[in-house]
Amino acid sequence: MSAVAGGQTKTRNTRIFCERGVVMAKATGRGFHLTVSVFALLLAAASGAALWYQYHPDTVLRVVRPLLTGGLPQFGPGGSPDSSQDAVGGGPGSAAPTPAQGANSAAPGGGAPPAQGAGSHTGASDTALVQVKAVDKGVTASQLALVRRLLDKGGILDDVTGLLGLHLRTSVNILLASSKAAYTQALANEGMSQQQASALSQDTGGFTQDSTIIIPLYQNETTPDLGNTLGHELVHAVLNQDVGSVPSWMNEGLAVYTGMSVQRRLESSVAYAGYARQLAESVVAASAQGKWIPLANSESALLSGQPPYDLELQDWLAVADLFTHQGTGGLSAYFQRLEAGAAPDTAFADAFHITRSELDAHLRSLMNQAARQPDPGLDLTLSIPNGFRGYIRILPRDSQVWQSFRVTPGDLHLTVTAGQRLSGSPLPVTKTRDSAPPDSRTLYINISPDQPYTWHGKTVAHCGFAFDYHDGLYGFVDAWVTTADGRTTYLEQPSLFSVRVDRATEHTQTNPLLPLLSAGPSAAG
Repeated sequence: MSAVAGGQTKTRNTRIFCERGVVMAKATGRGFHLTVSVFALLLAAASGAALWYQYHPDTVLRVVRPLLTGGLPQFGPGGSPDSSQDAVGGGPGSAAPTPAQGANSAAPGGGAPPAQGAGSHTGASDTALVQVKAVDKGVTASQLALVRRLLDKGGILDDVTGLLGLHLRTSVNILLASSKAAYTQALANEGMSQQQASALSQDTGGFTQDSTIIIPLYQNETTPDLGNTLGHELVHAVLNQDVGSVPSWMNEGLAVYTGMSVQRRLESSVAYAGYARQLAESVVAASAQGKWIPLANSESALLSGQPPYDLELQDWLAVADLFTHQGTGGLSAYFQRLEAGAAPDTAFADAFHITRSELDAHLRSLMNQAARQPDPGLDLTLSIPNGFRGYIRILPRDSQVWQSFRVTPGDLHLTVTAGQRLSGSPLPVTKTRDSAPPDSRTLYINISPDQPYTWHGKTVAHCGFAFDYHDGLYGFVDAWVTTADGRTTYLEQPSLFSVRVDRATEHTQTNPLLPLLSAGPSAAG
């Protein structure tokens, strides 16, 4: 369910780099988007604005789900950087880097798919039932081929059927749109009014009704984005065919859970972990601030006002919590009971031996514990290429002191403690005071080469990586490059000029959210 009609974006604090004297306002490009299974639209007035809401699958509109944007380097099997598409940028004095690969040219990642669940079809026959089509002439052959490869070789449908223990019964049509106009028309063709279709096409990243999935490619520009959307929407399509009515919190929780699991396999583990942590922040904050809304079988009761956070993210964490403790074995019995006509809460309690309210209470307890977590410190592994000569400068969160040291090629293992102490540097550390106030929510890593780099033909003034800190968790946010003309580019993968962040984990692994954020079908039991 959407917390904001037009989606949400995260913003971060402004940081003044004393070394360069540049004010850098940082804002992520990632937001949220809608997916709809059995849809309807409701316009509700709240502060004079039109609000979209999600309903129970029997009745209406579903889902706001995470959308990632940006054309960044793709990653190979297992989430490790693919050497053929490794670096963004070049060495000192280099020419402009080649633009990052987009969804029309990147290859999907790998990873072993989970075992197939019980059902009447094999995985091969499932994929054969999925048709991929273009709804307009702007969709390229390579984009069609990428979606097909993700389905046939990327294991996405295996993820869906393996988790649910269900298989497709009839054909699924995946329709690809290249533009907002094409997406709007495709939505209208599914029965929406032009006004409704136009509103949904503003920033939504996927739509499912019955066995028809519509994906706007301009909102899914990278392979991880596209994989996440495909996994999410296919969950809705399979449930529509095999079960029909599934309570809203479980339906959306399963879809987000699966989509995130696909994304995790297709991109850098550092980028994925950072994004997952950012998504969980709003749910933790809602609980800590007393704004918690219990898990609901239908959100129709919430139509009188706008929820203070995205309930779909709470659904995701609830499903992750359930599977972390009980595995996925109860899903089959749960679906069977729903198909037989059992009341949703009775079916859930019978299958998982826990009530919805008990799961809700446990999840909220975890959120409250997370909100009270102390700073655990951050462990980092940086990969320094052979051609790099220069310094790494680190500004811990809530500090005004940059800690700088010269680096040598190879893997660099560092720890930034809760007390702002840096350990693991190969050479002595020099400290430089920043004139800006301390930033309690962001840790920065600055890359400072001896020779100037260029970015698209312009001299780089400064560049590096930013890590968000909330609720005892550190998460990669983005990389940035600021050129001498004052323009800044933000990138969503942790690689710049062949310098990579290969690992970023909390030094003390005590936060109760960590098992939930790393959960996925392959690890659910």
